[in-house]
Amino acid sequence: MRILVSNDDGIFSPGIKALGLAMRALGEVFVVAPDMEQSAVGHGITVRRPLRFKHTQSAGFGEIPAYRVDGTPADCVVLGVHLLGRPDLVVSGINLGVNLGLDLTHSGTVAAALEGASLGIPSIAFSLDTSGEVLDFQEAARWALAIARAVGERGLPPGVLLNVNFRAPGPKGLLLTRLSTHRFEDQVVERLDPEGKPYYWIAGTPAGEEEEGTDLWAVRRGYVSVTPVSLDRTAHGFTTREGGVSEGPFRSLNLSAATGDDPERVAENQRRVLAAFGHPPVAGLRQGHGTEVHPVEGPGLWEGDGLLTRTPGLLLRVGVADCYPLLLCHPKGAVGALHAGWRGVVGGILPKALERLEAVYRLDPTEVHLAIGPGIGGACYQVGEEVVARFAAAGLFTFREDPAAPGKYLLDLEQALLLQARRAGLREERIYRVGLCTHCAPNLFSHRRDRGRTGRMWGLVMLPPR
Repeated sequence: MRILVSNDDGIFSPGIKALGLAMRALGEVFVVAPDMEQSAVGHGITVRRPLRFKHTQSAGFGEIPAYRVDGTPADCVVLGVHLLGRPDLVVSGINLGVNLGLDLTHSGTVAAALEGASLGIPSIAFSLDTSGEVLDFQEAARWALAIARAVGERGLPPGVLLNVNFRAPGPKGLLLTRLSTHRFEDQVVERLDPEGKPYYWIAGTPAGEEEEGTDLWAVRRGYVSVTPVSLDRTAHGFTTREGGVSEGPFRSLNLSAATGDDPERVAENQRRVLAAFGHPPVAGLRQGHGTEVHPVEGPGLWEGDGLLTRTPGLLLRVGVADCYPLLLCHPKGAVGALHAGWRGVVGGILPKALERLEAVYRLDPTEVHLAIGPGIGGACYQVGEEVVARFAAAGLFTFREDPAAPGKYLLDLEQALLLQARRAGLREERIYRVGLCTHCAPNLFSHRRDRGRTGRMWGLVMLPPR
């Protein structure tokens, strides 16, 4: 494995030295970093002047080749890939200070990982809390090595990077988190130079709510926070059962009041999820396990199993607990959310939604990006002969006899959806799978596993507000 190491604190930072030396355990390492601090420069690329790319032996990397660039962290990744060859992994950091929540829009550390991800390379940004008296870069580097090894072995979804923040010293463990509202509230300080002319300093005060399940919440409680960040700025995601306030069989992020859960707890769970999207207007469904798909322009509740919209800032949602949530995104400005149980799949809700997209919005359905969320897997979904007969009639032979139950079959709904997507002309590189079975994963709700007494998760998608 070849690993490119960069940062925004500069090539002489103790954080990048610890990170670079740790990465040697994974393979060939080369360092390309700014020659001076580039904090808070964001994802800037230098296009108005030439850049210098110089080998340096004075930064303490030993036999690791190290180069300094008089540019931004993103410049470093671009030049490193172009001049030294394409790496298998880009790691950035370890930054002096956390990069949480909305800080990502300013961070040069995260920008280096963003540039790596934009080039199709698995990328990770690492940052260390500096609020304590002790800065243990070695411990942070050990955690970074473990995370990088896992990414090297398993990969990352296309267009997704990891933003990792460490609490020093002695993290309690690792948590998968979402972005918080952490930000720096800008302040502009005006002063006068010796000639009496004004100049300005942009400063800021950190602020943010510690909602359970966020990066800020995790770090302040002593955990390593790992937050997936997507290059696709279309707001979307799939919830799990974690991060809520419900109890008992609905623990903890149940999003449906129709399950028998405490309505006040459900309302708080919904508030937490919607807060991550900025509390937008919502279009939802009264789902009937059918194939009805509605184009919508504003908030409300519709009878059916699919929604499409071209309205920016309108959040579409579907609820699931074994059925598959499907999210659609067309690059010319349309999104959709579908609920796909076995009746919806065999009835063709996905191809029908693509047909509606073309008929209503005049958009080429073959350009759609499709995200398939978690659902019951093919090894766990037992059905009878009447169900597989309908799938066979539809040309969806994604089932097999259950060796443990004569007369029963194991039906793979996800493979049926993938087959329908390919038949509709969707490109393989535009199809994304979560790949988790609700029946097997304890952090997901499953109607069948829990015998009907369980919660519901959401699949969500929204065009960016104007």
